[in-house]
Amino acid sequence: MISGILTDTSLVPTNSQVFVDGENMWIGAAPMRPDGKTESHSDA
Repeated sequence: MISGILTDTSLVPTNSQVFVDGENMWIGAAPMRPDGKTESHSDA
């Protein structure tokens, strides 16, 4: 599901997290580049 929303298909979602608060749900992930470096962080 997460990988389907990435516009750069070379990125892979890692460090996925799900946050639930009552009826609300958030999904976070850190996209990783092919060289193994993180493109951005999933800080909440």
